[in-house]
Amino acid sequence: MFSRLWVDNYKCLVNFELRLREMSLLVGANGSGKTSVLDVMLALRQLLSGKVRVTDPGVFPTGTLTRWDSRDLQVVEVDVALADDVLRYRVEIEHERATKRARVRLEELVGTGGDPLFRCEMGTVQLYRDDGSSGPQYHVDWRESALARVAPRPDNLKLTAFLEFFRRVFVCRLSPPTYRAESVRESEARSVMIMQENNGTRYEVRLDEASDGERALATLYALLHLGQGSTLFLDEPDNYVGLPEIQPWLTALSEACGDTVSQAVLCSHHPEAIDYLGSHSGIFLRRESSGVATAHYGPRREAAKPGLKLSELIARGWDE
Repeated sequence: MFSRLWVDNYKCLVNFELRLREMSLLVGANGSGKTSVLDVMLALRQLLSGKVRVTDPGVFPTGTLTRWDSRDLQVVEVDVALADDVLRYRVEIEHERATKRARVRLEELVGTGGDPLFRCEMGTVQLYRDDGSSGPQYHVDWRESALARVAPRPDNLKLTAFLEFFRRVFVCRLSPPTYRAESVRESEARSVMIMQENNGTRYEVRLDEASDGERALATLYALLHLGQGSTLFLDEPDNYVGLPEIQPWLTALSEACGDTVSQAVLCSHHPEAIDYLGSHSGIFLRRESSGVATAHYGPRREAAKPGLKLSELIARGWDE
């Protein structure tokens, strides 16, 4: 699971550190950096897929640099706990604002205690084996991730496990109106949801016949069964979902964490999510007067207003 995220010079995230838990709820006003956290995780996911360049849309184009910062270097670090190791991945992206070009100046992966597993600096890769010994050295296109293209071998199991972990990371923003039911042949069009009337009668509804709320709810439950070890980053999962439906899903998500879902990070304004998860899993983001985002762990004044729910404290601005 992710234990730490550190970002510098990405949108409103400047020298920004986030400590993540098995279940984390990101709470904050609009513009406080919640979506930026998910955006940078999606960018890392894309970069480590090995199918994109750093300046591609949705990765690290020059437009993601912090507007009020004149530096051209953008840095992201993540710590990932795998088995008995905590692996740290760092990528430094150097931008050329005038031409909107960029390159990976540094990309490295280290193990517990700083033991090197991979390093690419200025387009030159140095591979390492799991025992710490040096492997081959070669040159690559520094407009993309060199780590993503390393083939699995018996002597780089830690590196391989890191890449496999990242390929099970899902960053989702639900958009039910855009869903489409597709099949190779009409005879195979069996993508349905089973609904129930009050009298218990069961009938099939095609995905494109369901309401937006039904599509969203089906997606949320499907995400809990994506496979062992998946990590979910969900932006406003409660959109489109009715009030009586969000609480059962939050309960199911909590039960899935550590099982089919390795870790879940939610961004939400919903009172049910805040009251259910906020007191023990809440991370409160705030934009300072300087414009940068900061993270605070747990409501600092919740105990001073014991008669109010956490969502009510936040609505009144008393949580600071």
